[in-house]
Amino acid sequence: MEESAWAEFWAVGDSEQAVGGKHRDRLAGIWRDFFTALAPPVPLILDIAAGNGAAINVGWKTFSATDAATPLLIATDYSVAAVAGSLNGRNGVLGFASDAARLPIRDQSVSVAISQFGIEYAGLGAFEDAARILAPGGYFLSISHYTGGAIDAECAENARLLRAVDETGVQEAARRALASSYERRRRGDETPIDEAIESRLQTAFSNAAQTVREAPQSAAQQTLARFLGDLSTLITRRLAYQETDALGWVDGMASSLAAYGKRMNSMRDSALGADAIKRIETSFVAARLVDFSAEPLTLDPERPPAAWIIRARRSP
Repeated sequence: MEESAWAEFWAVGDSEQAVGGKHRDRLAGIWRDFFTALAPPVPLILDIAAGNGAAINVGWKTFSATDAATPLLIATDYSVAAVAGSLNGRNGVLGFASDAARLPIRDQSVSVAISQFGIEYAGLGAFEDAARILAPGGYFLSISHYTGGAIDAECAENARLLRAVDETGVQEAARRALASSYERRRRGDETPIDEAIESRLQTAFSNAAQTVREAPQSAAQQTLARFLGDLSTLITRRLAYQETDALGWVDGMASSLAAYGKRMNSMRDSALGADAIKRIETSFVAARLVDFSAEPLTLDPERPPAAWIIRARRSP
């Protein structure tokens, strides 16, 4: 997926949508246990496809709370905005933008390589590259999307609802109605409302609202409910806004929702099934890593697994 869609995602701090956000403490606990168990010294920890730095931030807090020497912490991500988010307010954390499958790092030079819902987006080659850079005695741990799991299902529902609302045509109908009103105002018409255009907008808006109202609860439902609420206010008070501001908001939301849909599809495309796990294991064995494991992670006992916890290490 293009970098611009992810740039917007991280820039607005929306990273908890459909990536286990409500289970943030549980995920942080996994990382805390992992970092605490590392035997010193640990010279360098690299967070691959770091996103907003959720994993490396736990490492930063964990090591800062001990008397042990803090490792060099580095975050890398394809998105420059994500790297900036990883570094925000974290003294001693470095970062750079890079394709996770082509890391500009020497062979066997990284003490610990980690990733949370990130490395899998770059394809299975990214796991091979992580194995390449892992130093003797080094550890690898990733929490990665699980095909057919709970987060995968959430992404599917988000994408479905986004498509359904888009198909109502509410965004285009709103833009046309707003543009018509501003044009009529410029002409000095008695009323800024074109009844035919307004009728089509009301039908589209009603259909969109019903679609959101009847959908199962999800991150996309909450986002779309806010969008429709803000859009209703804009439509009602349209003449209180400048044309460029009103139309710019509608265009911006259309772009944001389209990018959201692309992210949901990208998350689903990146999810790992049993065949992918086997291929990762094979590549790790070929790279002479040992103690490979891939365990399903269940975040909600009443739902399917949400992720894989993938581990391996290189012998000293």
